[in-house]
Amino acid sequence: MSFSLSTLLGVARYEFRMQVKRPGIWITFAVVTFYIIFIAMGGPGEVSKDIKENIAHLPLLIYMADFTYSVNQYLPIFFGCLLADRLVRDRRLKTEEIMNTTGASVGTRLLGKYFGNLCATIVPMLAVYAIVLCYIVYVAQNLMAIPMFLLTFVTIALPGLLFVTAFSLACPLFMPVSLYMFLYVGYWVWGNMFLKQQQEFSVPSLSRTILTPSGTFIVNGLFNQGHKSTLVTATPLQAVESICLLLCITMLVLVGLWRFLKWQQARR
Repeated sequence: MSFSLSTLLGVARYEFRMQVKRPGIWITFAVVTFYIIFIAMGGPGEVSKDIKENIAHLPLLIYMADFTYSVNQYLPIFFGCLLADRLVRDRRLKTEEIMNTTGASVGTRLLGKYFGNLCATIVPMLAVYAIVLCYIVYVAQNLMAIPMFLLTFVTIALPGLLFVTAFSLACPLFMPVSLYMFLYVGYWVWGNMFLKQQQEFSVPSLSRTILTPSGTFIVNGLFNQGHKSTLVTATPLQAVESICLLLCITMLVLVGLWRFLKWQQARR
């Protein structure tokens, strides 16, 4: 895979601007924020009460890990869907042929597209986190909540987002975007939210394995935080294994996607 840093950065900047300017991603995350605060959590009053109680009884780092994980259960559903058309649109708009004449390698353009769209879609996601984070800082009277959140976001949420981005770019090349979105939402619910094991009935699911991008094993293993809605326990080693597995699969998907695009280009 030939590589040009200047070309990669140029493609990443272009893709970032194109994605971050889409009204749809901001509207989507705004609607999700409204739903989480006013419906799922019972309104601002209940949210405020829950934050105050948890900060009073938990170490701040543990609470920040729990906060990051709780929100990360839902936001990646929309994150993946918003990325699903970013690669196939080049074929639809006939810009892929134009890019092939620039001399930039397929691998460089792919990485630029990957990181540009990843960073752009993370921006409104972080805005959702920031709304609640500002109140947490106010209640805790501790600015260390900000670096603690960044630490928990990078360790708990980011590996899964890298994983989701790779599949959301690759899979729509082999199926309609709408079908991928439908299957992806079903996968996320099945592979991340079926955590409670019942003696009489249990749905087989990846959610109780280290291959869960929502960060269940990471939050439990690294931050010693058995989330209240799960029966999953994990060791620090399992948390590291989960991170490494997600990153390795991400790289494998990108390499496979690069080889496929290169094969496609050679056929033309």
